[in-house]
Amino acid sequence: MTSSGDGLERWRELVGACSDPLRLRLLRLLAGREEVCVCHLHEALEAPQPTVSRHLAVLRRCRVVLGRKQGLWVYYRLAGGPGRSREVEGLAVRDLLTCLAAKLGEPAEFVDDQRRLERLLRGEEVPLVEIRRDAKRPR
Repeated sequence: MTSSGDGLERWRELVGACSDPLRLRLLRLLAGREEVCVCHLHEALEAPQPTVSRHLAVLRRCRVVLGRKQGLWVYYRLAGGPGRSREVEGLAVRDLLTCLAAKLGEPAEFVDDQRRLERLLRGEEVPLVEIRRDAKRPR
């Protein structure tokens, strides 16, 4: 996103970042959580990890999501939230998702993604990721 904050260009980049179906699914998964490990996101979406990481990079460049690395793992969260009022892009996307869900309902893909992620976070399924012997899976 441009640092000058060009009004229309900023809108175009933000809407463009949200226009991809996989990115919408990612945003919906992140909207309901504090943060999620990439390993859980790619498994919940049933998409290859490099593909999910590439889409997260697009969202990160537009300041919609933020990531933090912890050891081997990378955790993402939707920007914005309590005490983070300057992260306006994330707040705008959160509001957009809430509005669309209220007016249009949740697509079946979102419901399925949420269900898979919940099972993964409860440890019911183990994501198919390569992990080093000395690395422990995040919970």
